[in-house]
Amino acid sequence: MSGQGLVMMGAGLLLGAGLLQRSQVPAAPARTTAPSSVAPAAPPAARSEVLALAQAPSKKGSLNVKSVGARGDGVTDDAPALNRAAAQAAGRDLVFPAGTYLIRSPVVFSNFSNQTVSGEGGATIRAAPNYARGKTEGMLHFDRPVNLTVRGLKIVGHRVPVASAYASVIDGVRVVRGKNVTLSGLQVFDAPTNGIAVTDTDTVTLQGNRMENAGGAGGWSQRTVHQRWLDNTVVGGGDPRVRPSGLGFFATIGDDFLAEGNVVKNVANTATKTEGVDHVVYRNNTVDVFGKDGIKIMPYDGHDTSVEGALVEGNTIRARRDWASDGSAYILLHSVQGGQVRRNRIVGTGGQPEVYSEDAIKVNTWRTGPPSRDIVLEDNEVSDTRRGIRIEADNVVMRRNQITGRQPWARTAVIVGANGVVISDNRIDGPAIGVLLDRGYGRTRIENNRFDHVDTAVYADNDNPAVTVDHNQFGAEVRKAVSGRVAGDCNFFNTAECRAGGGQ
Repeated sequence: MSGQGLVMMGAGLLLGAGLLQRSQVPAAPARTTAPSSVAPAAPPAARSEVLALAQAPSKKGSLNVKSVGARGDGVTDDAPALNRAAAQAAGRDLVFPAGTYLIRSPVVFSNFSNQTVSGEGGATIRAAPNYARGKTEGMLHFDRPVNLTVRGLKIVGHRVPVASAYASVIDGVRVVRGKNVTLSGLQVFDAPTNGIAVTDTDTVTLQGNRMENAGGAGGWSQRTVHQRWLDNTVVGGGDPRVRPSGLGFFATIGDDFLAEGNVVKNVANTATKTEGVDHVVYRNNTVDVFGKDGIKIMPYDGHDTSVEGALVEGNTIRARRDWASDGSAYILLHSVQGGQVRRNRIVGTGGQPEVYSEDAIKVNTWRTGPPSRDIVLEDNEVSDTRRGIRIEADNVVMRRNQITGRQPWARTAVIVGANGVVISDNRIDGPAIGVLLDRGYGRTRIENNRFDHVDTAVYADNDNPAVTVDHNQFGAEVRKAVSGRVAGDCNFFNTAECRAGGGQ
């Protein structure tokens, strides 16, 4: 048989065994599919890999790192032995038995393909106090991996809290220029910069990892597409005046990002964000205590001025702290073109402590970029924030949300700083003002809402043209239903004061 025939036979056998499925990475656990408006394109078929995989040798037995001299006694510098193991592991899985592997320099895994690196019995890689990174950013540094799984390891950095996180980048785990990578069940503590970092990679899943007390961020990716952050936990150091630390996890530049089922707590800066990433989904995450913004989607300066496609749903976000002077919102969309924010639960401070820059949801423009547009805000539950929903984007629909608070802390449920906004079927109870229109904005429709325990339900007395207030319900304790001249039937289920106060 010719060499070409053998190659085709090998490819056929691998396909029959299910080894050449698209991207060659396990699919994310069954999750609700994003709506078509934000659903990303599927990754391209890996046709170029078929020939290489058909010619690949069959996998050998695994390699135990102790068989090449690693001690795992917590005293010996195991970095040289671990680098030997990485160099000798071609075609084999690499296993770290139970033990503590002290390292004074990085361990580099180059060109791993169709391999697993795993830890047993709490295997721990620990940086020595005199750890020196040289030119390599990751304590465990994976360069150009393909179809790689790393799981079950504990990585402990040597972090000096007062040192700058980015003066000399040291990540617990770093993946560079990879394809089809899975990082699971890793525990990364005290990384001087990032717990886990992924750059220039096509298709990566981070699942069930725990990152604590990183100087920069628990997790970070850059120039990476098709990434899944699933069921991870990120714990920060809290008040940066006590123990400086950074963000939860974030991604810069890319396409197709899913964060689902993650827990982020006690972080000094933003809990999680994307910058310059299109087609972003945040679903069923929990953020508890953060110092800047909760969930943020925005452009990346110097790369783009807007991003496309965002879905933020089913998240629970609570307890902003005033640790960053430029923080503002629990959910923040900057220059997002098309998106949905729905079924989220936001619990504010209620004034304890007093965090005056506290919007539950904010949709606006990033610097010189275009305004956000075509955003739907629906079925969200907001309580005890200083301000509820701030809309600075045209053609926004806000419906079926519930915004509650208590004066004097709760000031405004909805602030409209854009044109063509529809506010319908919402329940607003408690803030001083229900809906406030900023100066000069109009074409706003406010209809079928219920207002209770507010001083003024609708304030439209700022040169606001073409405002319609129609078929709303105003509770008995609403002091003033409408301020300003509006169109529509502001009298529906209303008081005599509204009938005399400007409906036309």
